[in-house]
Amino acid sequence: MKMFSDQHMHNPDGLNLEALRLMLPKRSSNAEKRDFGSVLIVGGSKGMAGAVILAATAALRSGAGLVTTLIPNSLLTILQSSVHEAIAVASADEDFHVSLNEDITRFTSVALGPGLGTHKETAGFVRQVLEQSTQPLIIDADALNHISREKLHGIIPEGSVLTPHLREFERLFGTFASADEQLEAQHSASVSRKIFIIRKGANSVLTTPAGEKFINPTGNPGLAKGGSGDVLTGMIAGLYARTKNMEHAARLGMCLHGLAADVVVERSHEEAMIAGDVVGAIPEAFRRLSGNV
Repeated sequence: MKMFSDQHMHNPDGLNLEALRLMLPKRSSNAEKRDFGSVLIVGGSKGMAGAVILAATAALRSGAGLVTTLIPNSLLTILQSSVHEAIAVASADEDFHVSLNEDITRFTSVALGPGLGTHKETAGFVRQVLEQSTQPLIIDADALNHISREKLHGIIPEGSVLTPHLREFERLFGTFASADEQLEAQHSASVSRKIFIIRKGANSVLTTPAGEKFINPTGNPGLAKGGSGDVLTGMIAGLYARTKNMEHAARLGMCLHGLAADVVVERSHEEAMIAGDVVGAIPEAFRRLSGNV
């Protein structure tokens, strides 16, 4: 199994940061915002604006040139006042998504799920996004729950990234008697469905359509709090907009997400860490990735 760590690399964290560093394109001094891709965060429902705010901010912190949120109308004011750098687009629906009225194909990177909610009517909306997408998606949270409940696995766009925690993974792919069987099921699903899967938890595992497995050595138990997954989703969305390569975005996002959490623990304590702290530590994670430590 491939690891991000490599004892032959010369860096203070013991991570193979050099390999990851090469996956992130350099920013040209003559570039403008559109050169760094556009992200659409699709999510939100009444009482769940925070998930979209975290994901959108994380996408911006991860280098995307433009970030737009597609949210129910009732969340418009709070999104505009909370994430000043993002564009907020209200759907025709008031408190949760029912119908898709936005051309999602015009964005470089699309993330689906943060704060989406489990309303029955939202299942049809998830189906519309999956069917209308002409590119891979980053799929998390309640979008995963709708996919498992409505058996939408077969219409997930190839090359997409799914980021389930353990319970979401079990809803999607079943329960297994051992960790080895679970990993084999994840590997099999990635290969057969041509998708990337990051199973979140202690030492998160990424499996790829090519059959590779990557274990992430960064991160800590402080990430076991609400909102952490929304940050990861936003980071991968931002990194895909930058790299145009979903494997690179998934590997970078998983590692940088955990590294940012480790930065928080160095400064504070894992018991007190919240998802917003992780977003705030993304710049330092990138600084360490670049070798400026």
